[in-house]
Amino acid sequence: MNTDEMPAGREMDALVAEKVFGVPHEDCFDVYGGRRCVKDDEYGGPQCYSTDIAAAWEVVEKIREDYEPRIELWDEGWEVTILTGTDRGSASGRALTAPLAICRAALKAV
Repeated sequence: MNTDEMPAGREMDALVAEKVFGVPHEDCFDVYGGRRCVKDDEYGGPQCYSTDIAAAWEVVEKIREDYEPRIELWDEGWEVTILTGTDRGSASGRALTAPLAICRAALKAV
């Protein structure tokens, strides 16, 4: 599935944990038909990246280690652009909520 179309939820959260934070793929497993990270909120970590702004801000802080994120509010919702400094130039994500836009852009950047 294209990240621009991926909805907020546990599948997106597990993908962010894996790709952005480096949680090994084998630590994520199928629950009710979707991927879920074992280090999620039930196990002590604030991992609802795509729905909780505090958790999404952890994604922004992690991305800031290597890239320059820009977050903007538009009439249609939020747009996050991450300047990667590579030949790709930038990665962006749009969504009605800031956490989802952050996750979409972060996944493209990494």
